[in-house]
Amino acid sequence: MNLRDELASRFLRDLLAGAAGRAFVLNQAAVAEATDEGHVFDVVLSAARALRGDDAGLDEDPQLDKTIVKHRDDELRHAELFRGCVARQGVDPGDVPARLRLVDAIDRETGGVASAPIVDRLGVMRAYLVLQVIEERAVHQFGLVEPAMRPFDPQSAAVLRSVLDDERRHVKYCRAVSRRYAPDPLTLAEELGRFRLAEARAFRDHSRRNMTHILDAGLVESPFKTAMWRGVVALSSRSKELPFTPFASATPLDRAPLAFAA
Repeated sequence: MNLRDELASRFLRDLLAGAAGRAFVLNQAAVAEATDEGHVFDVVLSAARALRGDDAGLDEDPQLDKTIVKHRDDELRHAELFRGCVARQGVDPGDVPARLRLVDAIDRETGGVASAPIVDRLGVMRAYLVLQVIEERAVHQFGLVEPAMRPFDPQSAAVLRSVLDDERRHVKYCRAVSRRYAPDPLTLAEELGRFRLAEARAFRDHSRRNMTHILDAGLVESPFKTAMWRGVVALSSRSKELPFTPFASATPLDRAPLAFAA
């Protein structure tokens, strides 16, 4: 585990020690699964169906529709599971503020790809590449949250483990669909590298906003630890390092994006 992940794991243990902190994290996960990612599925599915018979190059593809629906339904089921976990905490976490919705931040960083109308095969590829980087982040983050949750709420930890298995499968869905609709391997690799870069930038900024919100809301119950974590946030704001997931290459994509494709 690298230093960034070690710090994240320690912060999660301090946050998840309290019911309010657990409710906050689980509610964020529920909203992301149902509302934020759900919108991407709606865009892709409606486009895939609308373009049938058009001259955009999308022929009848029942397997694509089936994969999209299965993927979407999994995420809606995950959201219900997470809502159940939130309810067990006995704390109302309230709404997730717009500024703390990671998928929206990723969409902005990618130039609105996830929410833009899809008019051709390239659009399907790009939408599923955005979903891929979202799922890659989910796999990584749930892998950190689950062991941090386990000592305080084993039932929610078990839910996270089951969701994590699904998210690993979803990464494979995304790879298969984006590969099918890519015009060529080079374009696929270049676009995936571009979206991983955008996602890492979005996640870096989101993490800082999220930690600041958590600390301001008193969700870490120890005043001493709250002060300590404020110092970590201040230090991290000076760093230019991007938090790529293990799925991404260690190549500094912001300086040499084409090296990743090679």
